[in-house]
Amino acid sequence: MKLLLYVLLTFAPIASMACPLGAKDDHLTIQRVMINFGKYVGQADHIALLGAKYPNETVTDADIQDAITKIGLAMSCAQAVVDNPTGDMLPGKAMFLEGDELKEYVEDFVYFMAEFKDQLAHYQASFQAMLATKAADRKWDPLYEESEKLNDFIDHAHRKTSVNANTKLMSAQVAAFDVQTGSLKQNMKAAEKNLKAIAASINDSSKNEANAALAYDAALYFRATYDQVPENISDLPSSQQAAAMQGYQAEIRKVVEACVNLQKALLAGDTATATQLLKDLSHLKDTGHDEYNH
Repeated sequence: MKLLLYVLLTFAPIASMACPLGAKDDHLTIQRVMINFGKYVGQADHIALLGAKYPNETVTDADIQDAITKIGLAMSCAQAVVDNPTGDMLPGKAMFLEGDELKEYVEDFVYFMAEFKDQLAHYQASFQAMLATKAADRKWDPLYEESEKLNDFIDHAHRKTSVNANTKLMSAQVAAFDVQTGSLKQNMKAAEKNLKAIAASINDSSKNEANAALAYDAALYFRATYDQVPENISDLPSSQQAAAMQGYQAEIRKVVEACVNLQKALLAGDTATATQLLKDLSHLKDTGHDEYNH
C-alpha cells in the first residue's frame, strides 16, 4: 500500500501553478515567460546532464523532484501564453505585422507554445518515472537525449518565428522569439550599436540586406525599452510619473517606426531615404537623451 501511494503521488499531475513574476514585474509579459523558460527548463536540463555525463556526481531524489517542479512552472508559463496571446504576451515582432500576416504569426506562436507545453509534460513525466526508479537502476542517457531533443525543438521554432515576414531575413542577435531581456541601458546601447554600423556602410549597396537586418534588430531593441522606466522618471513624484511615461513611450514609438522605415528603405535600395532616416534617428536620440537621460 505504501509503495502504491508513493507511485500515485509521484505520477499525480502537478497542481496548477501561476507563471512566476520577477521582483519588479507588475504583470506577466512574454519577456518574463522567456526568462522563466530559460531558468526552469535549464535547471532540469542540468540535472539530466549530471546524471548522464557525470556519474560521480550524486543526483538526489530532491534534485529530481525539484526538476519536476521547475518543469511544471515552465508549463504554466506556456499555458499563460496560450490563454492570452495578446499585447505584452506576444513577441515584439508582432507589432510590425497586421492583417493576415499577424493572424498567421500569432497562430504559429500559439501552436508552438501548446506543442512546447506538451513536450514539457512528457519531459516532466520522464523525471517522474526516474524518481519512481531505484537509484541503482536509473538510466540517465534517455532523459538526457530527451533534453537535447527539446532544445532542438526550441531552436527550430525560433528559426521559424524569428524570420521577418516581409524580408525573410534571419537575425542572429535577437534572442528567443525576438525578445530582448536586457536593461533599458543595455537595449539602448545594442540598438545604437546597430545604427552606427549601418551609418558606417550606408553607401555600400552590397550591405543593404545585412543593414536591413540590423535595422530590424534595432527596432526590436527599442521596442523592448517601451515598458522600461528611465531613471529620471522613476525619480519623479508618483503623481507625475504616468504623464512622463506617456511622453517617453510616444518617443519610443517614433523611434521604432523610424527603424522599420529604415529597414524598408535599405531593402528597396533607397540610400537617400535611409540616410535621412538615420539623421532623424540621431535627432530623436539626442532629444530623448536630453529629456529622459537614459
